[in-house]
Amino acid sequence: MLKFFYGENSFVSERKIVHLKKNFLKNNSEATSVVFDMEDENVSLEKLREVVVAGGLFSDKKLILLKYFLEFADKNFQDSWLEYLKTNEEILNDDNLLLIMLEKNNPRKNNKLFKFLQSKAESEECLKLNESQLREFIQQKISAGNREITTEAVNLLILGSGGNLWKVENEINKLINFKRRSEKITEEDVKLLADTDAEANIFETVEAISSGNKKRALELLHHQISQGDDPFYILSMYIYQFRNLLKVADFYFQGITNQYEIAKLTKMHPFVVKKSIGQVRNFNLKKLKEIYRRLEKIDREAKSGKMNVDLLLDLFVVKI
Repeated sequence: MLKFFYGENSFVSERKIVHLKKNFLKNNSEATSVVFDMEDENVSLEKLREVVVAGGLFSDKKLILLKYFLEFADKNFQDSWLEYLKTNEEILNDDNLLLIMLEKNNPRKNNKLFKFLQSKAESEECLKLNESQLREFIQQKISAGNREITTEAVNLLILGSGGNLWKVENEINKLINFKRRSEKITEEDVKLLADTDAEANIFETVEAISSGNKKRALELLHHQISQGDDPFYILSMYIYQFRNLLKVADFYFQGITNQYEIAKLTKMHPFVVKKSIGQVRNFNLKKLKEIYRRLEKIDREAKSGKMNVDLLLDLFVVKI
């Protein structure tokens, strides 16, 4: 059995995979479970085939999760894996095997392996929630915790999270634990407990970077770290913000400058779009792509332990 999840909503895709794994391993307690992360591991075709056929030709129960293959595997590896899947299409219907492929972004539409997975696997695109869906998500989580929340508090959660469901859920859990069942969660509660200040600091840092004020950007970065914010979280938010800037810039430089129209096209919150437009004006599309590629490289180096993440963040601001 082959399943394929892709798209920017990693919260939804990873939750779906957790559910699949739980059910598969519950029904097959002796099954082997293996995870290959192409971002962090040195994976070969031989290693993949070895795990697929381990214990005989698809005779043992096994679960294989292959993460970010389309993003990080080179063309030759992708072509070889595609040929292997085509040659062994019994994998698609083998109840003893659950092979899950996960991508955290949208692959290129003309990619041969992507086309194959869309047509042959049970595939699902996990889209980022729009504003109304995000409001519904928050209300459902609050209701599941037997609490109520004001509209103003929901608005602040949306603005403070930028639509990041991982962060939204984390903040909701804090709020539910803080308030008694008889008390409604208010805007003041969100201001008190939620990390909306960190989000605002990221906006201000990127604003300083976009205006060429490196001194101010470094001050803000060092302040966040001194306040106890995780450097890896700061890096993830830089990546998130510049990814948003790229989305906005793609339409802005085509002449679409209305924040509500861009918000509809990008499925971003209008407030986030408005702030992003102000920053996009200080860049061009080529420069934004260059910055985003640099951040992706920093992310890989930090996670591999090659360099200290604090130093990498400093160098990013200084060299931009």
